[in-house]
Parts: sequence; C-alpha cells; structure tokens
Amino acid sequence: MNADLRLQLCNFLGYAKCAENHVLFRQGDAGELFYVIISGTCRLTVFNGKQEITLGSLEAGDQFGERSLVNSVPRAATVTCVTKCEFATLTKDIYKRNMRNIAKDQLKSRVEFLSTTAIFQKTARPMLFRSSYFVESNTYNIGDVILAQGSVADRVYWIQEGQCKVVRRLTREESTTAQAIPAWKPQRPHKLELARISPPDSFGDYSLLTRKKMPYSVICCATPTVTLSCDMDDVSLCLTGKANNGKSNRKDTSMMLEMAENRELLYDCMFHQSLEVRTQMDVQGRWLSEMAEFMGDLEAEGECSLGKKLLRRSLSGGRGCSQA
Repeated sequence: MNADLRLQLCNFLGYAKCAENHVLFRQGDAGELFYVIISGTCRLTVFNGKQEITLGSLEAGDQFGERSLVNSVPRAATVTCVTKCEFATLTKDIYKRNMRNIAKDQLKSRVEFLSTTAIFQKTARPMLFRSSYFVESNTYNIGDVILAQGSVADRVYWIQEGQCKVVRRLTREESTTAQAIPAWKPQRPHKLELARISPPDSFGDYSLLTRKKMPYSVICCATPTVTLSCDMDDVSLCLTGKANNGKSNRKDTSMMLEMAENRELLYDCMFHQSLEVRTQMDVQGRWLSEMAEFMGDLEAEGECSLGKKLLRRSLSGGRGCSQA
C-alpha cells in the first residue's frame, strides 16, 4: 500500500472504545466494520457445534474483520474484548472501495506461498485461507538478528522474500583445537557461516517443538527480507483446525519435527566440516609462518639455498628431495 493511499484511508478512519468483556461481533454475524486495535487485547473463539473453542488472541497493532468485508461472508469467529479496548475502524463501503483488492491480493499471495512450504503442501485451501489470518508478517533489513543462538524460539518462521544466513558461534568446548587458531579471542568468538537460506525455507521449528535452545543464529543478509511466522497454537490450527493451547501434539506435527530434525543434523554436519577445514587452514598457516621464519634465519646465516630446499621438501611432503 503506497503512502498516498494510507493517508487517504486515515481521513475515513472511525474510532471505537469498548469495555472489558464486550463482544464486538459473533460468529455468523454480517461483517460491517474492519478493525485495527489501538490498545487492549481481544480473544477469538469459534463454536464447533458442541463447545466454544479459543483460537487465539489479538493485541495492539493487530487487525481483523477483513475476511467478511472482502468476500461478503458471515463472520468466521467471535471476537470479545478481554480488556478495555480502543479501535480504529473502517466501514464496509470505504473498505471495499479502497482496500478490497489489496487485502484480497495479499491474502491470496500468503495462501499461495504457504501452500508451497513442505509442511502445508497437503493442507486444504479453505483451512489455509482461514488460518492465514493468524500468520504474522515481518520485514527485516541486513544485519537484523531474527533468532539468536542460545535463545528458545517461540515461533516458526518461513522466508517469503529475501535471504538469511545461518551462523554458529564457536565456543572453546566445540573447538577441540582452539589453540591452533592464532587469532582466538574469547571476547570476540569466531563465527562460522553454515548456510544461506531463502524462500520457502523455514527455521525455528525444531527449537519451538522441542523447547531446546537455538544452536545457531539466523541473520538477515538481504534487504528487504520478509518472513511469515506463527506460534505453536497457530501451527496446530493451520494443520488440524484445532488449537493446542501452546502444547505440541507430536501426532499433528510429526512430519514437521522430522524435517526439522533432518535440517538440524545437516547444519551440525556442515558446522563440523567447516570447523575442520578452518582448523586445518589455521594450522597450515601457522606452520608456513614458522617455516618462513626458519628460512629467514637460515638466510641471515648465509644458508639461503639450504633454507629453500628444506621449505620445498616440507611443502612436497618429502617427495623427490635431494640431499643438502
């Protein structure tokens, strides 16, 4: 949405203030307003024919209500104010006139993207359309750390646009040959780049499902980089249509966990291979430096030809050398 359209829409924004426990609208109601939460928290619930099920919550900055306005269908859920709330609103006519095509295109684009990801390839389109409202979109710039090594992920991320790098920080425990690295500085630990990831790659899922700390950092390396993300409840909602109240149901997420485990194993192998190569290069660099210093000493003592022969012999592994 360009700046001119945003400014134009601001001229038509309404304002609503609601008390705690006020029901904004109920499942099945006709859609009349589009809402943006200015302050407060709302709860989304649906009735499955037997009981009321909580799908999730919305907070300041979140928006809702566009589905009914875009597609002219009844409200899909009931929205209740958990606390006192303030809203910016747009009427159905204004919304249709200015945002219908934009929202519809964005929603379609999001669903199309999710359907290309491995975890959602077999998810029915109606379920993806319904669940896409709970998927969060964020934009990052070069250098932004999306997930830091040592943290526990509370969301799973998919790269929709751009690129990120997977970086692992070395510790003394991981580097069994740390003393072979001449420039080792504890206050500035070395880092290894393991991979570059791009659409529709995902990350954070293994940490989210197992509650284990991230063994690496994911850092934005292209501007802009756009991610879609959702928490455990949203993952379950997208896969099964049911929220798990923050708990991981292994049956529902078994394929997701298997793919995440395979990816973590690949990154771990890449890390150890990179560490081995780097260590060999550092050891070789130190060895060559020592040999050059030794040759310099010989040259200073008038034994230049001998020094060169010894260096050539060492570099060739001792093959084809002549007696000094």
